[in-house]
Amino acid sequence: MTQKSFDVNTLEPLEKVNRTPKQFEPPFQPYKSGEDMVPPFFPLGNDEYRVRFNASTHDNEGLIRKGTPESMANTWRLREKLEKRIDEYTFFDLDEQQGADSLVVTWGITADAARDAVASMRKSGKKVDLLIVKTILPIPPQIFKIIDSYDRVTFAEENMTGLYKELIFGKRNRPNIRTATSFGTMVSPSKIIATVN
Repeated sequence: MTQKSFDVNTLEPLEKVNRTPKQFEPPFQPYKSGEDMVPPFFPLGNDEYRVRFNASTHDNEGLIRKGTPESMANTWRLREKLEKRIDEYTFFDLDEQQGADSLVVTWGITADAARDAVASMRKSGKKVDLLIVKTILPIPPQIFKIIDSYDRVTFAEENMTGLYKELIFGKRNRPNIRTATSFGTMVSPSKIIATVN
């Protein structure tokens, strides 16, 4: 839905990440974790252990099990690990301008339109900040803290109703919370500007 040109020579070189499997208490089970809630993760195709990868509800062996205590505990482990370690994978870009009390919040494909809208508003003298959220769910506490620090917030999202806004504020309408949404076409910078103003 969008294209952009860039010079590949400006990208930093990729470096291979060598991972050493974690120590574990035998017998080896690909999804059995320790206190840190992280399994040992031996590489696929290693010569020592059978490794399974599974995104369905599974037990410590990686076998699909829908309702066993072990598979349910593994699913709860994933949720607890996400919530306990959320600071480790909270990613966002916050472009601040001194004195701004208005914030545009966006994510995904609408980020470029939001950048253009904020740049245009700043050129016309409006003080506005931009938050591009990259960790969507669960909503990191830092995101709540940033949003709560502004008098006016506009969510720019390409969906029917402003789904991210609804995750944070529910269906209640608040006078200081606005949405610039589009469905079937991309959100334009001009729509974001009109909504903020």
